Amino acid sequence: MDYFKEQDKFVTDLVNAYKTGKLSSEFAPYIQWKTGSNLFSKEQAFAMLDTASDLLDKMFDDANADEELRSYLEGIDYEVTNILPLLK
Repeated sequence: MDYFKEQDKFVTDLVNAYKTGKLSSEFAPYIQWKTGSNLFSKEQAFAMLDTASDLLDKMFDDANADEELRSYLEGIDYEVTNILPLLK
């Protein structure tokens, strides 16, 4: 599988995880943006980063942590962090 197909699959799986409740509604602005809506605001970005950070901290030492969820949270954290300087 090439990189772009893997990336598309990751986004599709992430959106499905949101739709099934695996990701909280705090991440709605990110999911909406990934599915074609407008980019989220700086305030929304900070709220999503705070939530992702809190959840990832709780997962850090948990041997039973959901690896798929951790992957999604790390992806959201990475992308939102990189977009943050562009937001007003």
